[in-house]
Amino acid sequence: MAKHKNYEILNLIGYALAKFDNDFIKEFGFSTKNAFFEYCVQIGLADTTGVIKNRMDLFDYFFPNKRKGWWQKGDAYIHRKLWIDSLFG
Repeated sequence: MAKHKNYEILNLIGYALAKFDNDFIKEFGFSTKNAFFEYCVQIGLADTTGVIKNRMDLFDYFFPNKRKGWWQKGDAYIHRKLWIDSLFG
């Protein structure tokens, strides 16, 4: 299965949403996640808002927030988190 054409940026967005929650979307001038998700679709980062939410869910498990995300997957996606962590120290 081929990676999404925006694989890297979607991972960065999902990571930031999971880690920083509403503080992240506020940096872009949005007051709701849904408005931010819609914007991502409008500019062509994703085909649906669900794609953005799923990336956030993927990383939620790794951060202390109120969402559980894909807890059933355990550390299946830890390599993505570690890669992004390595980019920012």
